[in-house]
Amino acid sequence: MRIKRALVFIFVAFCTGIWIITFLDISLFPLPEEHITNFTPQDPEGFYLKGVVISDPVIQRRTNATFILKAQKLKAKKGNDWHGVTGLIQVKAQGLYKPVRYGDALLLKGLLQKPKTKLNSRDFDYRAYLGRKKIYSCLFVKKQGFIETLATDKANYAIGKIFDFKQTLRNLLKKHIHEEPEKQILAGILLGDRENIPYKVKEKFINTGTVHILAISGLHVALIAFLLLGLFNIFHVPKSATYPLVIIILIAYSILTGARPPIVRATIMSVVFLCGFILRRPADLLNALALSGLIILCKNPMQLFDAGFQLSFIAVSSIIFITPKISTVLKTNKPLPRYIKNALCVSLAAWIGTLPVVAYYFGIISPVAVIANVFVVLVLSAIVSTGLAFFTLSFFSYTLGSIFACATSFFISFLIKIVNFFNKVPLGFFKIEVPPALFIGLYYVLLIGVLAIYAKLDRRHFV
Repeated sequence: MRIKRALVFIFVAFCTGIWIITFLDISLFPLPEEHITNFTPQDPEGFYLKGVVISDPVIQRRTNATFILKAQKLKAKKGNDWHGVTGLIQVKAQGLYKPVRYGDALLLKGLLQKPKTKLNSRDFDYRAYLGRKKIYSCLFVKKQGFIETLATDKANYAIGKIFDFKQTLRNLLKKHIHEEPEKQILAGILLGDRENIPYKVKEKFINTGTVHILAISGLHVALIAFLLLGLFNIFHVPKSATYPLVIIILIAYSILTGARPPIVRATIMSVVFLCGFILRRPADLLNALALSGLIILCKNPMQLFDAGFQLSFIAVSSIIFITPKISTVLKTNKPLPRYIKNALCVSLAAWIGTLPVVAYYFGIISPVAVIANVFVVLVLSAIVSTGLAFFTLSFFSYTLGSIFACATSFFISFLIKIVNFFNKVPLGFFKIEVPPALFIGLYYVLLIGVLAIYAKLDRRHFV
């Protein structure tokens, strides 16, 4: 590999170091004595807790809310003294009738417990999942508890305004789109609110290997960046202003949609390429990918073990390395329309690269995903385009907003029909047992070996 891709070597070495440290059971996050995890004994009387909301609350079933609290003070119900504490805590509130916002300083009463280890039949380790986010305790606020707002705007002001704007978009969505599950799917695709998508609908996307479109990913960010560049070009905005504006909008959108690893990765890569346009220097795709990974892992090394992080980086790496090989093979066959050919190459490359990881986390292999994604991505482009137009025009005209809301709802209905069709394809997917880690390692060793042999043969062919 060329010297100019030194960032790739650094990224690989950094990931290897994190894995070794974790394998040797060395704590990456030593906890201070006053950390909230030291105050989690079972207490049927509950605890009082003071802290600040540092996430955008997720509302389910209208009155159930989940959010992350930065803890400050804690005391047992029977105790008299408040203890200063640190750490993050996940709050699950039932029967919440007063809205909670990012930046609110709260006084809560509830049951403080450690997260459950196993969450479902596939033995998903929920405690480890939260631990990777540095969350080691949960507070359950039920009927016997309460939540009281002590103050507002106690966190980052700019992020608070972004989340306020997101709530405005949610209200527009509820106002213009009433069909279900179209409303929930659009909220997942454009706002990152995927928690309310019905499981039966989500399961069909999982079976067909298209579930990635229900969560904000690199594909969504790339589409939005492309649409913004095209829109500014239509209105003859100078390039010197276009690129900085797009960068600012993408960063704000990343925060608005939850800043999950795939979103952050795509945003950083987009920013790197846009900065390259500003500086009039070409950006290297692999270096941009490695840089985004380093930034994410420097902030939180445990993201290396997050499924979203792994799938995102493996998928992009596979597209970079495998797509040209598949494209070369297709050249020898009967010519295909350009979009179909390119989409098939990218879809197959991503499927080959992520197959064992998807099997590990979801217990499924979906050959039908290669074809399904060709159609789904095309429809997704229409959904993102009309959805952004709907949100934008709704601020200026109710009628125009309604027109594009209907168009967006139509495309989502069409998307559901496509997924339903591929979900019924015979032998389109297989449910399997979780493959052992050794199998996954051998798969990637074999894949890298095949790519290396192909590259050597390809070079000889052109010599």
